[in-house]
Amino acid sequence: MARHVVILAGGSGTRLWPRSREKSPKHLLTLHGAQSLLQSTYARVSRLTDNVYVVTEQSQLKSIREQLPKLSDEQFIVEPARRGTASALGLAALAIAERDPQATMLSVHADHYLGHDEDAYLKTLDAEARWACDHRMPRPRSAISRSGRRSMATRRRRCIGWSVLWKSLISKPPKAF
Repeated sequence: MARHVVILAGGSGTRLWPRSREKSPKHLLTLHGAQSLLQSTYARVSRLTDNVYVVTEQSQLKSIREQLPKLSDEQFIVEPARRGTASALGLAALAIAERDPQATMLSVHADHYLGHDEDAYLKTLDAEARWACDHRMPRPRSAISRSGRRSMATRRRRCIGWSVLWKSLISKPPKAF
């Protein structure tokens, strides 16, 4: 099972105002050292795997390509519209699952500064990835519907090692069951 790291590089550039703006969000700024926060994040996670992706929005794609020229087109996952972190992670999970159904996906933010503790950070990411590989969720074959009957789900979609069941399902039945 290959390890895939997703760097979340989006946002409107308002948190570090006036230094960051819509056209120059925080992760594209060089705040410490010679690299931007995004470049530092990429260099850091590239020590774990070659499967590194950047999730971003169309308005930032050109600037990010300039900062990370070694990335191929396939390593960019571009959101069709800005919808927040959960949507960006969902899009990345689907894109990676299509490429590698048995993948282990890790996500990191492009704008984190770690100082001199990068080795401890990478050890933590490595431990998390190993744990995720060892504790994959089993593929459910049936679930309890709102009517209380056990039944096969009508549709299944493959998503990073487990099946997601699409129907009106409940994860915990009421005590009446």
